[in-house]
Amino acid sequence: MGATVFVMDISPLMQEDVLQLHMEAALPRRREKALHMRQREDRARCIGAGILLARAYDYYCRENRESAEADSLVVFADERNCDAGGPSVTSATATDFNHFIPVAEDLPQEKTAEKAWMASQYGEMAHVIPCDLAHASEKELLEALPKVLYTEKGKPYFAQGPCFNLSHAGHMTVCAMAPYPVGIDVEKVRPCREAVMKRCFREKEILRVRAAEDDLEADRTFSQIWTHKEALAKLTGNGIADIFQMGKDGAGEVTEQADISFYSMWLGAEYVLTVAKGLPSAKCHRQSPGQSGQNSRPKSGYPCQC
Repeated sequence: MGATVFVMDISPLMQEDVLQLHMEAALPRRREKALHMRQREDRARCIGAGILLARAYDYYCRENRESAEADSLVVFADERNCDAGGPSVTSATATDFNHFIPVAEDLPQEKTAEKAWMASQYGEMAHVIPCDLAHASEKELLEALPKVLYTEKGKPYFAQGPCFNLSHAGHMTVCAMAPYPVGIDVEKVRPCREAVMKRCFREKEILRVRAAEDDLEADRTFSQIWTHKEALAKLTGNGIADIFQMGKDGAGEVTEQADISFYSMWLGAEYVLTVAKGLPSAKCHRQSPGQSGQNSRPKSGYPCQC
């Protein structure tokens, strides 16, 4: 069974007037969470994560992705980016993320230019869905979204599935959904930090960073390895302590585990995402009948679940 990864560029939400439109349309619990954030960029990412989750859930259920055999990528692309170049999505090398549903063939005739641009950017590797974040049009999708609950350690879940996980960085928001546990992390490339590697990286991972040909390659390798660790911590739901422990346990890299598969891909040159997938036989966390579930905010120290 495959996982579905959703990507959305939330750059338009960084504009105050556009953000306010979506703040007003947001569900009360999401709006309240955003209002507690001081920085506009953080509020935009919070609201953007809610929008993406609603769109992802609608697509996942409507297209019956739970029964899909292959992994797939769905990109919600802002129509206005088509003329400006927009974000590009490229596969990283040596991944198993090679089964994508094709670019949609049923776009309206007036969208021919956008369709041509999307095909040139994404080729046959993704299903690209045009959207316009200048208008808050997700109210029905947001209202149909199940209530998000949290485990004792802060991992979000739907009471009756599917499993999902969210992440954001900069102006990118991503979501993974599957009928089994998943974890996802996206990072904007950041400078390599020796102190972090000494505490959280295994010897083989440190050697791979240090073998880079230049500083940029080292930063990109460092960032990608970090997404492996966050995605795994979010898959297990054990939190940041897992990341620290990953620097101590095992000689190989964290991706060398028989019961978990990883794949990474680059969103343009600045962003990298990694998905960690559990075994298809693993079960999502589901709420038992009569169980109230946790509905508080995630505990401090848990990797961002948006």
